[in-house]
Amino acid sequence: MSLGNRWGVLKGNSPVPLVIHDYDERMTMLSFRVEDSDAIEAQQWAEQMGIGRSELLREALRRYITTLRSQVERELYAAHPVTRQESALAEIADWGPAEDWSDWSHAER
Repeated sequence: MSLGNRWGVLKGNSPVPLVIHDYDERMTMLSFRVEDSDAIEAQQWAEQMGIGRSELLREALRRYITTLRSQVERELYAAHPVTRQESALAEIADWGPAEDWSDWSHAER
């Protein structure tokens, strides 16, 4: 699989999105222990997707952290919803255009 291909193909021809990021050379090394079965499965997935195991684990960690952040943001929003003053500009945006200018696209110049 080429690096330009954004889809990894698993057994059974099921397409799975593949995201390859450019990483800074100054990355931090993380080391942790996992169950043998998880390590085997991670290796199998990495091989099926045509990427290194480190790439697979980096992407999984990044996605999990993104999920955690969104959960915190959702809780903060629930605790502090948007006020009427903060949503005032949204009401203005709902007015739509002041005039219909669509017929001007064919006007003589």
